[in-house]
Amino acid sequence: MSYGLDLETLSVFRHGSYRLFAPHEKHITRICQDDVLLLMLGGSLSFKEDGVTVTLMEGEYYIQRSGLLQESNGLCGGAYYYYIHFHGTFSEAERSLPLRGRFEADALMPYLKRLETVKERRATTIEKNAPFYSILSALLVEKEPSREEKTVLFVKRLVEKDLSRGYTLNELANACSYSKNNLIRIFKEQTGMPPLSYLTSLRLQKAKELLEHTETDVGQVAHLCGFGNYINFYKHFKNAEGCAPGTWRGRRRGT
Repeated sequence: MSYGLDLETLSVFRHGSYRLFAPHEKHITRICQDDVLLLMLGGSLSFKEDGVTVTLMEGEYYIQRSGLLQESNGLCGGAYYYYIHFHGTFSEAERSLPLRGRFEADALMPYLKRLETVKERRATTIEKNAPFYSILSALLVEKEPSREEKTVLFVKRLVEKDLSRGYTLNELANACSYSKNNLIRIFKEQTGMPPLSYLTSLRLQKAKELLEHTETDVGQVAHLCGFGNYINFYKHFKNAEGCAPGTWRGRRRGT
């Protein structure tokens, strides 16, 4: 049994819609009074939930629980998803939906279209909840993730917990009992990039957040984001953004 959305207790659909992030848009800071199901249809979305970084890719779903602080973790331009606000019950019941998992978009599209149809008119509570329950059922019976998918998810969650830690490829490979070459192959097949490139992208997102919205010294930013030293931070930042971290900060602030 694992903690998740209790499917023995009826959840209540409130509203839902498609969401596409503009190029320079980021997740808002809020404490939502609803539970929110996110169905990633394209791009990637990164935010913090009670201080823990959550990064979602296309084909992943995630349930944001009510009452938790959600805040930006950098730019999310191109993130495209369907969100559903609802009220649910969470527990370790035998039939519970995990808070995070994968889905096949083609299998859910008929239910999303149905939701879009019923919300445009004065539909009954049953009419609005029927496609919502179908979505939850489809997520529950989604095929068991392969060993490779579980490995990638494990690595993602491991590095997201503490970006300041300087993980090496050897450490990541040992943590999931793979050789370095096999881990690189699996990660590239599942995400399109090697594990250390993925980790660097998360670190750069956090660094830009600190540079733009805090007065943290650039050297300290390098440490907090796991780059180890300024020289390493400078190299990765300039390669990604075309300029030094300090220059980027000045431009973002108009100075």
